[in-house]
Amino acid sequence: MIAYNPIFAQTGYEINGHIKGLPDHATIYLINGGKRKTIDYALVKNERFILQGRVDDAFHAYLYEGKLNKLADILLDNRKITVSGGKPVFDSITISGSDIDEQWKEWYKEDQQIGYRSYKINQVIASLAKANDAANTAILREIVDDLMKERIKLLKSSVKKYGHTPAGALLPNLCTIQDKCTKTDFWDMYQYLSLEIQKTYLGQEVLKLANKK
Repeated sequence: MIAYNPIFAQTGYEINGHIKGLPDHATIYLINGGKRKTIDYALVKNERFILQGRVDDAFHAYLYEGKLNKLADILLDNRKITVSGGKPVFDSITISGSDIDEQWKEWYKEDQQIGYRSYKINQVIASLAKANDAANTAILREIVDDLMKERIKLLKSSVKKYGHTPAGALLPNLCTIQDKCTKTDFWDMYQYLSLEIQKTYLGQEVLKLANKK
């Protein structure tokens, strides 16, 4: 396995955007998702924009048109990536050029699929509860519990798979099932991270989660 190079040797990040329908002079903001802080911005010209800078550590970022229109989520570090889309709408935007961005989004897609199954079953449970069908409600609740265990298993296996990159450290911080994970779960995930990633901001945030529970 090739160890993750923090890319500090590279000059910095460069985000090249081409999204059809972006109006000239619109402002594109790059926002640190954890700190909710704008770190860069650029003006649109001919449906294109470029953001350039340097970060000390990888982090989850948002790309916005103006203050309200979210265009994309990006796991940002010092590399060149491309943002493209057929229109300035979140579901239309694709990110390319960053393997670590693709890694966390691979987990996210699988996790969403399991979460959606749980959501649909919970809708049925609500209907059965209104009908006082305790027996079938109990059966379905067991299925929902099993799906949650599946989500935790997926989270931990994904952290282990990508523990040598910032993507592995991002997942425990980004997931929506933190309250379902135990202290042991978080400690396991921290241990899955390489020593280099453990020292990063995201790695230290995973350690905080392990110590908080």
